[in-house]
Amino acid sequence: MKHPIGWNQYSDTPSATHCINGHEFTKENTYINPDGWRICKTCSRKSKEKWAELHKEETVVSKKNYASNHPERRKKSTTNYARKRQGFTLESFDAKLKEQCNKCAICGDVFTEKNVPHGDHKHVLPPQPRGALCNLCNLGLGAFRDSIINLKNAEQYLIKYGEV
Repeated sequence: MKHPIGWNQYSDTPSATHCINGHEFTKENTYINPDGWRICKTCSRKSKEKWAELHKEETVVSKKNYASNHPERRKKSTTNYARKRQGFTLESFDAKLKEQCNKCAICGDVFTEKNVPHGDHKHVLPPQPRGALCNLCNLGLGAFRDSIINLKNAEQYLIKYGEV
């Protein structure tokens, strides 16, 4: 029987309980491709890792070329990933922006292409979204470690030196 490329991740026979390398065909470890072949996910992952290691330089070049040729997709993908990590869905973030009239929740600056909104969230697991902030306000909250006490101390400091 002729095996496809990466044959070691496929079973020899339809009734096999394990792949060629001895990994069990369980529900979690088996993928069935469109041609009906049962594929061992463990072997498939190892095969992909080996290929990536052998083709490291061309993979890096390919990723850089894609990123430079599709900047809007990369930026959108990165932004969506970051917002998901902060507990937002695309819909909930858009709703938050609308609720805040497309302005930073702290300083009130309008969001623009250069002043992009950042999703603010409570640092717990899972993250709890709070609002949309400009970059400077987001960095400021982070610098004060989201502490009201630290923010009040900073306020008193500025008052003491006549900055308010």
